[in-house]
Amino acid sequence: MLFNSYLFIFLFLPISLVSYWSIYRVASGRTLSLWLISLSLFFYGWWSLRDLALILVSIAFNFSLCRFVGHPTHRSKIRFTALIIGVCANLGALGYFKYAGFLRDIAESGWQSVLHRPVSAMALPLAISFFTFQQIGYLVDTYRSRKVGRSLVHYAASVSFFPHLIAGPLVSYRDLYGQFESLKDRSFQLENLTLGISIFLIGLSKKVMLADSFAPIADFVFNNPRAEVIGFSDAWCGALAYTFQLYFDFSGYSDMAIGLAVLFGIRLPANFLSPYKSTSIVEFWRRWHITLSEFLRQYVYIALGGNRRGPARRYINLFITMLLGGLWHGAGFTFIVWGGLHGLYLTINHIFRNKVSWRLPKPVAWALTTTAVIVGWVFFRADTVNTAIKLLLSMFFTSISQIAKMSFQMSYLRENSILVAALIFVGSFISIALPNTTQLFASKRPVLHTEESISNIPQGSHVGEWQWTRTHAILAAILFVACCVLLARPSTFIYYQF
Repeated sequence: MLFNSYLFIFLFLPISLVSYWSIYRVASGRTLSLWLISLSLFFYGWWSLRDLALILVSIAFNFSLCRFVGHPTHRSKIRFTALIIGVCANLGALGYFKYAGFLRDIAESGWQSVLHRPVSAMALPLAISFFTFQQIGYLVDTYRSRKVGRSLVHYAASVSFFPHLIAGPLVSYRDLYGQFESLKDRSFQLENLTLGISIFLIGLSKKVMLADSFAPIADFVFNNPRAEVIGFSDAWCGALAYTFQLYFDFSGYSDMAIGLAVLFGIRLPANFLSPYKSTSIVEFWRRWHITLSEFLRQYVYIALGGNRRGPARRYINLFITMLLGGLWHGAGFTFIVWGGLHGLYLTINHIFRNKVSWRLPKPVAWALTTTAVIVGWVFFRADTVNTAIKLLLSMFFTSISQIAKMSFQMSYLRENSILVAALIFVGSFISIALPNTTQLFASKRPVLHTEESISNIPQGSHVGEWQWTRTHAILAAILFVACCVLLARPSTFIYYQF
């Protein structure tokens, strides 16, 4: 079921909350974890019983291996061998489901054909990328620390906890396992209920009021079978629409996940910090999908050697890390190009910082960074590399006379030009000028986010003290009613496909 559905909001969530806090006083921490596991597996199994069996096998396999990898009496070579087996098994399962169709297409038709037509994808188990990466992180952390989690119940609860299960944030072993061990240390608080509902509503509003409004514009442009006739204005509107759709869709999901977790007394890490305010690509990746960036840094970049072997090797490691980050999102040359572009961006950014003594003015740096990000999103969204290139040609290599006209060639955009312009203005204003959720609720960070996540939030991102007032209640009620009206057009989250 979807977070943005009547079924979830009016049935599953109320029943889950009431039942959890009803048994809180009489149940042990283990029983509470078991109940959260039951709720989470029901939530997950609603999609597919096949997928439910897969995640249960994955949890059992990785927990058993974690106990072996982290056992202090086993020799290092044996522990390391077990770690490699575990990582390879997880990546093997992920690779089979995500990349078998891609490799089959290349084998049957050649790699050039894949540039011009979409990949034949297999039915991807829901959330496999997220729970696979999370458990690889558990294996590596256990190997490094030699501290073995003793409870399968707490381990299963930390992996399957439904707010973060489907599309993150990616949560580390350190972040969640201890929280489920100490569930009885937290009690129901009305303030946390209003706080969680508020953040959930903000995320829900981002999704149904903004992301879903940008979706038809982006889909119309990117799904146009005659991409070569897309004009300058059409191409830019499509690219900007997807830029905002993806941000509000994914940051909205992250807000909803964080708000839901607070309702059960659990903290999740921050995942977005106004990435479109960034003035460099390095800053962008400190603000966008923060938990994935941290995972790639901890378990890929550092594992490759990081910056310990000189500048040249550092840049190669950066490039490889981002290529793998692109592949994590899906099979296809579009994702490979997107990851490679960001690897190249980061390399240029670091070289510029290290070799050049002067700095670009902030407005220029912001414009260059934003343009580079949008170019990347064109590849990320396009079905084929060929389609992406045609759109980019329309965006950057159009004749001066056509640019001067600034008119839409596509009928849908021409007929809805005022709405399109208004949406792009609203999206720009909210994502660039307004504070983000983490800033709005800065005084409540210890309740919302893990300690490690809080330490990574830049200084100066505090807006003010949050308190539940009559004004907040009225605004929340208005948002809730507006969202409920729009829930009649439910749509999946973009990151559900990853």
